[in-house]
Amino acid sequence: MRRQSKAILRTALLSALVAALAACGSSSPARTGTTATPANLDVKSPAMVGERIPARYTCDGQGIPPPLEWGAVPPNVRQLALFLVGYRPKSGKEKFKVSVEWAVAGLSPSLHRLAPSQLPAGAHVGVASAGHRYTLCPAKGATVHYQFELYGVPASVSIPAHFSGLALLSQLTAPSGPTRANAYGGFVAIYSRA
Repeated sequence: MRRQSKAILRTALLSALVAALAACGSSSPARTGTTATPANLDVKSPAMVGERIPARYTCDGQGIPPPLEWGAVPPNVRQLALFLVGYRPKSGKEKFKVSVEWAVAGLSPSLHRLAPSQLPAGAHVGVASAGHRYTLCPAKGATVHYQFELYGVPASVSIPAHFSGLALLSQLTAPSGPTRANAYGGFVAIYSRA
């Protein structure tokens, strides 16, 4: 039952992400070609307590990214891109406000883990909601769902040094075409501030 509720929440959050990306109207190359499903990446964090994010990895603690791990990466992945996407509840037709809280590109496909607050050589942080840094800091009294998402970046996607996290995410989540991610994995976690 718990696995089913997680799947329902993940579907709702992904629907909110798709709606937000469509609304942002960011430009991307023409979307033609394959509609193949991206390969699965098994992403997790050994620091998570159930679905809860420990305060250490938020603005109430050290404000550093948690350790992340993932398994095998398909051979057609040129590089990996990592995102922290926040989903804040809101009233109205759209149930969540979506924001990119952290975006990192240039991760080698041979990499299978990130230590807390450490990025390997070649990785670069993009522009997110709070600039060029990791941010996990909901308003006091708020509970926010976060999704750590890892994407395989196809060779057709060029990522500039100061990339926009939202624009890159829009390219990688295209329904089809040359910019669509060729691998994907992620997990949902929650943080509540008193």
